[in-house]
Amino acid sequence: MLSIAKSCRRALLFGLTGLVSVVVTACYGMVYTFRSYGRVLDRDTGEALPDIRVRYLAPDGTELGAARTDLRGDWAMETCGPSGGADAVLEFADTDGEAGGGDHATVTLTDPRLSRGGVVEMERR
Repeated sequence: MLSIAKSCRRALLFGLTGLVSVVVTACYGMVYTFRSYGRVLDRDTGEALPDIRVRYLAPDGTELGAARTDLRGDWAMETCGPSGGADAVLEFADTDGEAGGGDHATVTLTDPRLSRGGVVEMERR
């Protein structure tokens, strides 16, 4: 008798756990992780550009993710939650700690396909 009651409680708990998961997903939507990556090069020399700030921005300017390029010019970031959609942009800025920015002009990309391993070339100012 005790094992039957225990089995019924387990089945009820299992059912409630599944139901809560479905309700939360229905109310808030699925949470996805988006991975963006690429490389930043100097347009004239083809050399990698380290320490470039990369930001993923929603249409309203909200920052959805950020990264910096490494010594080889590579960058990667993961963002959680809803993506910025087709109107989101990637912004590449050479900040170098200087008042007016670094040597290279800021680049803004509106094509989300370029965030999947694309190469960005930055021009000198």
